[in-house]
Amino acid sequence: MRWVYVNQDDPIPPPGTQIWMAYVDVTTALPAWSIVGSWPEGHGNAEGYISTFSLGCVVFLAFGQDFRESDHLAPDGRALARLELPARLGGYVVPIWPDPDELIVWPPSFGLAMDDRTEVANLLSTAKIRRSYRARTHRIDG
Repeated sequence: MRWVYVNQDDPIPPPGTQIWMAYVDVTTALPAWSIVGSWPEGHGNAEGYISTFSLGCVVFLAFGQDFRESDHLAPDGRALARLELPARLGGYVVPIWPDPDELIVWPPSFGLAMDDRTEVANLLSTAKIRRSYRARTHRIDG
């Protein structure tokens, strides 16, 4: 939270943040809801969060993580993680941060129904967390 406070005028999210958008396909009311999750089970110490919330028909899914401010590495010194969503969410969500390499197409192929909230929460618990490992080079003096 300190990073957010210090960088409050910066429109760029904190290091290691990923954000996706989806939409709620509603025909009557425009409800607002949120699902706050934690680090998926089986991935070691909780070093981050997954949060999903809606504003009207737009749904945001955010993945954020703890990092050391000096070098933007994870608390244990490893590279920041990357969240890989289950394939089932592929037609429902559009990645918007970090900058996607391809053109963003809106709306996505499918809209979420209000009854999908529980399924989305269950799917997020099966998400995969990946870390890139930097190759180490060794100097050999001869």
